[in-house]
Amino acid sequence: MLSAYTSYSLQTRDLQASLKRVASDSMVAREAAYYKENIGKVRSVDDLMNDYRLYNYVVKAHGLEEMAYAKAFIRQVLESDLNDPKSLANRLTDTRYLTLAAAFDFGNRSASPALQSEAQQDALVAAYYSQITNHEKQQKAETDYYISEAVTISNVDDIFRDTALRDYIYSAFAIDGAITNEEQLKKIIASDPADPASHVNATYGPKLEEWQLKIDDLVLERQQPGLSSTRKEQIDYLITSYQKFIGQAENYFKLASAFSFNPDGTPIDGVPAQNNDQILFVAERFVSSSGRLDETGATLNYGYFTSKIDEVQSVGDLTADSRLKDMLIVAFGLPKYTTTTGKLEWALTQDPSDPDSPIHAEAPGFVALARAFNFSADGTLADGISAMSAEQQNTMMSAYFERYDDEYEAADEKTVNQYKKYVGLVSNLSDFLSASAGSTAVRSFALQAFDIGPNELSLLDLRKILTSDINDRRSFVNSLKDDRFLRLAKAFNFNTDGTIGTPLLAQPESEITRLSKAYLAEKTKSDTNAAAKTKAEDETKYYREQIERISSVSELLSNKRLVSFMLTAEGIDPAKVKLSDLEKMFKSDLNDPKSFVNQLEDQGFRLLVASFNFGPDGKISESAASVQTRRTLMSTQDMYLRQTLEEQVGEENEGARLALYFQRMAPTIKNVYEILSDTAIAKVVRTMFGLPDEIANGNIDMQANVIKKNLDLADLKDPEKVEKLISRFLAFYEMENGAPDPVLMAFQAPGEISADTLTALALLRTRR
Repeated sequence: MLSAYTSYSLQTRDLQASLKRVASDSMVAREAAYYKENIGKVRSVDDLMNDYRLYNYVVKAHGLEEMAYAKAFIRQVLESDLNDPKSLANRLTDTRYLTLAAAFDFGNRSASPALQSEAQQDALVAAYYSQITNHEKQQKAETDYYISEAVTISNVDDIFRDTALRDYIYSAFAIDGAITNEEQLKKIIASDPADPASHVNATYGPKLEEWQLKIDDLVLERQQPGLSSTRKEQIDYLITSYQKFIGQAENYFKLASAFSFNPDGTPIDGVPAQNNDQILFVAERFVSSSGRLDETGATLNYGYFTSKIDEVQSVGDLTADSRLKDMLIVAFGLPKYTTTTGKLEWALTQDPSDPDSPIHAEAPGFVALARAFNFSADGTLADGISAMSAEQQNTMMSAYFERYDDEYEAADEKTVNQYKKYVGLVSNLSDFLSASAGSTAVRSFALQAFDIGPNELSLLDLRKILTSDINDRRSFVNSLKDDRFLRLAKAFNFNTDGTIGTPLLAQPESEITRLSKAYLAEKTKSDTNAAAKTKAEDETKYYREQIERISSVSELLSNKRLVSFMLTAEGIDPAKVKLSDLEKMFKSDLNDPKSFVNQLEDQGFRLLVASFNFGPDGKISESAASVQTRRTLMSTQDMYLRQTLEEQVGEENEGARLALYFQRMAPTIKNVYEILSDTAIAKVVRTMFGLPDEIANGNIDMQANVIKKNLDLADLKDPEKVEKLISRFLAFYEMENGAPDPVLMAFQAPGEISADTLTALALLRTRR
């Protein structure tokens, strides 16, 4: 029998020749042909699993043949959302499962006309949530800035010199800067609401009385019989107008109370322009003006609660403060609209330690509420007892921060569901722009997702945007030079005549996402500073935006940034590739073994070309929908051949099989826990460094530390260093050769284990 080293060398001396030999085997060729012919018919996980030959081809290609019996477990992997870090495939340390999940995209493509593909729907939903997140981040940043800078204000003019401070105040007090006289506003800010002679009192005090009297008179007139409908409409309009005037005037009084200046806007000796309470007052108004409680608002509520709770001496003190009461309802998950003040007061006076207390007949939230406070049965506090201990406060606030946005998340989910409910019912652009409930829901959702105001666009402009040719620089949408409108146009598939078209891109969305992640990883692996990450993210954004504009190979190759991005993401040095060669590659027939790209030593170029939807003419090809892209189909076939080769070699020499397996998997390893989670790779690493097999029975973190001391993971990305490591392994393996090799168990099928147990075992090996 040949030695492990010799067997390995024979296969890797010309690996492509070895793989071609395997591919020429009649049985392998039949399975490959069957897979290629039938995988395009698969539309669901069930379709795949119900075809024995397809399913077994897939699991074998990914080195998971021993797991083929565990269909429930494999199903969970295939159905994983790779954009969700909590999905099963992302949580498993063994990268083979992640690769398997990434090889398929069930249900995300449609070759038939559709207002949106599922991928576009997912992207729009993601944009909707991203807009919420961006708003929250912006609100926090603006609030942090205001709080930090407010203490530097010494003169009323300082507010207007800093547009960020000014705009923050405008938003907090609902002031329209476009129609506001700054000089008048300065006088309001410098006013003392407690001084009857101050500007705000002298100007708006009489007006408030006048407007209220006018409203009272109009209300009385509205009640008179015999009024014409026209007059009623006039009265309603006037009442609404006066109410708005009153509301704005009241905001002016509140604005004046938020600052302390002399009447001329200069500082008062020894008095800050704003004390802490006034700064928080402005911040809280700003945060509440958005109509959505986010983390910044919840943090402000937390500060308010802790500042007030020590003043509470009775149940009545607590429930009399509407802000504190609302926080109780949220923190303990109580029904918002049916939990009365009386119900709260009753619960707060119950003894939850008494098993016979009627509080135990209520919802768990009421029991938790009773436990969180120390009131006596009469609603008072015993001498020396505070309303809450520090531990009780911490417990309540932890619950509050878990639940403060539940109401808004539920509303978001309802909005998303409404959008998804109606999006498939839109039949054409005229329907989309109509006033029907369904179309309005879809249209409003899309505008909100891209931060476009409901009245920012006329229906005519919206029609022109959605029927624009995004690839034509002179089209209407491109003439607007606003990324929001371009993203809106890309979100839907309207033809120029308003009919619904077919989603078509130069590159499938899944491939764009894969390249984006790969590029970010490549650019930040050796340079982890913030500037490098930001630059990489900018390039990724550029690629995603521009690749959707590309309609031909020539357009792609003429954009150096796109070319550099895609090559870098694929681990190819752009400086070493000629554009003329790339052009030949993209013009190659991937099905012809003798074509230019298939003759290249680096087979990675084949996969690069296959990741695009270009046909032989260099234009986007309207290929049939499939759960696999051309690249993942080709990659699956390549992996099947490699796996078959390793199995055949293993029949003669298990050491050579291990070496081939390690050579293939080494570049994919990101951390030592991935090594430990793969029995075969762990065996190779232990052998190459002379570590005893008994170490595998030790503490997982201890094993990780031992490997870290012996192996530099960066070496696994360098083919030359990997070969040196393999030579080291083979040398040690030959020294041990002769005894039964326990690593054979790594390639043998386990006993029948349930999917839940498999998941639990796999996750036990996960390390973040």
